[in-house]
Amino acid sequence: MNWMRIILDGIFMSAVFNLATGLIFAYDPVIFTTAYPKELQKAAPKNPKAVKHKLLFTLFVIVPVLLFGVFSAYEAGIRGFWPLFWTAYLEFFLVNLGDFFGLDCYLRVKLGTRWELPNTHGHPCYKTSVWMKSLGIPEHWLLWPLVICPMFALISAGLGILLDR
Repeated sequence: MNWMRIILDGIFMSAVFNLATGLIFAYDPVIFTTAYPKELQKAAPKNPKAVKHKLLFTLFVIVPVLLFGVFSAYEAGIRGFWPLFWTAYLEFFLVNLGDFFGLDCYLRVKLGTRWELPNTHGHPCYKTSVWMKSLGIPEHWLLWPLVICPMFALISAGLGILLDR
């Protein structure tokens, strides 16, 4: 396997995913109400279009990032289930790291109140320590490595095998 290409692809995928996510959050944080800690979700007004927004985000951000990884691995000559699985796992783990350090650690603090949900200004969950305990650390150091990365790796490996046939 070409490790440098895998790492560069993962960094590119991370940049696309996190730039799109950051722009959407900055434009209208209510779009991703479900991506906030549970206490903030309860305090914020309900978003009747949340399902539609998640579907659009999946179609226009997640699917292209996933397909880029699949086609890039195919172009690099990576074949077989396990090589494709671990390639995709590493790439999506880099997306996870970009999300954690870029969005949760840096931009959330840098943009401050621009990422606050309506009617939640001054809520204690916006403090960095509370945010990290309730969402950042569990999501990025448990959920992503144990569920999300393997799920995308399975999908990518399956698509890569289909592409090879």
